[in-house]
Amino acid sequence: MPFANVYLNNSTHGTVSDDKGHFSLTNVPLGTVEVVASFVGYQTNQQTLRLTGAQSQPITFRLKPSAKTLAGVTVKASRNEKKWQQQLRQFKQQLFGEPFGSQCVLTNPEVLQFTEEKGHLKATASEPLVIDNEALGYRLWFDLAYFDGEPKQVHYGGAARFEELKTTNERQVNRFRRNRMRAYLGSTRHLMASLISERTSRKAF
Repeated sequence: MPFANVYLNNSTHGTVSDDKGHFSLTNVPLGTVEVVASFVGYQTNQQTLRLTGAQSQPITFRLKPSAKTLAGVTVKASRNEKKWQQQLRQFKQQLFGEPFGSQCVLTNPEVLQFTEEKGHLKATASEPLVIDNEALGYRLWFDLAYFDGEPKQVHYGGAARFEELKTTNERQVNRFRRNRMRAYLGSTRHLMASLISERTSRKAF
């Protein structure tokens, strides 16, 4: 697939395939990684690799058209704007969470479609969601796979890549660093790192 996005899930590491669909990812960390390929109008594809050495490892993706692409263009009825805004508020609140949810900006909400059934809010997106996290200093592209929100809980999944928001303000840079550490401490990633280093007993979980 020419000009598809190819990236390591939940990282800043990614590239775009060339006009023949070829791509190369360099400086990939050793261990288990999840490689994602996505293109607008096609289903996102993910593959897990186990890298144990410096040798290159070939990987091939075959993207399938999404159901909406196969269905073709249809004329949509005008949506209930007030209802859609209410659904959007719930979606953002549950997706962004705390403590920095109020500082996240969804820049392309128009790609979202919502349905409700028996107290469940479900969401799909025609394109990757673009989210600016102004607390941590990242722009995130999120390929939403599913979203199922209830009043007291939410289930969602997908794949994400991100890049740092550019700033020359040193105070802003330091603020990003402090917030990233705050988000990291007590997280699952922090817990696993502590287990590996055998320092769990000295940390507060």
